[in-house]
Amino acid sequence: MNPPARALPRPSLAPSSQKARQLSHLHSQLAQLQAHLADLEEVSRVTAVQAEHIRVLGSLNGAL
Repeated sequence: MNPPARALPRPSLAPSSQKARQLSHLHSQLAQLQAHLADLEEVSRVTAVQAEHIRVLGSLNGAL
């Protein structure tokens, strides 16, 4: 009994140059994701400060 022949190579056995390109692309995507997360954290902090200021303004307006 002969083992089945493989028509296509498995993706995990891709040539090293292709893997290097994929890793480089993943690395750049990770860097972009980290930059976007840092931006999101800053926007979240600013939003929290603004929400507190709006609450104070609402209290001052209600006191008038």
